[in-house]
Amino acid sequence: MKVFVLSFILSFTLFYGTENAHASINKNILKNWKPLPNKLHPSIERAFESPTKKSSLTIRNFRVQEKRLLKTQVNQWLKDYVSYGFSIKNKKPIKLEGGALAYFVEAYHKEFNNTFQQLISVKNGRMTTLTCRSSEISELKVCRDALFSFKNT
Repeated sequence: MKVFVLSFILSFTLFYGTENAHASINKNILKNWKPLPNKLHPSIERAFESPTKKSSLTIRNFRVQEKRLLKTQVNQWLKDYVSYGFSIKNKKPIKLEGGALAYFVEAYHKEFNNTFQQLISVKNGRMTTLTCRSSEISELKVCRDALFSFKNT
C-alpha cells in the first residue's frame, strides 16, 4: 500500500495521455539540484533531485482527452489524495504570469512524514503538473520557489 500511495502522486496517466509541452521553471532556483533521467516515467518531462536526496521535483504534461474544467480535475484529485491517506493542507487558485489560472495544492502524509506541493495548470488542451515531494521542511521553500517561477508557454 505504501508504494502504491507514493507512486500515485507520480502517476496521473489515468485520464490523460502524455504530450511534450513548453513549460519552464527558473532553473537557477534548483542550481544545486541534480537533473534526473526522463526515463523514470513516460509522462515526466523533467525531474530534479535535491542534494540530500530527500526531495524531488517533477514536471509532467498531459494532453486533455476530454473537456474538463481545471477546478473539476483538481477537486477529483483531492478526493483521491484523501482516500490514500493524505491530508490537504492548502488548495488555492492562483494566477500565473500572463494571467493563466492554476491551482496550488499542498498535502501531507503522516505515515510517510512526507509533504507534497503541486502546481496544476491547463493551457491549449494541455495540463501541466509540477510536483515537489519532500520530507525536509527547508527544501520545501526551494520547491515552492521553483513552482511559483513556472511559466506555461
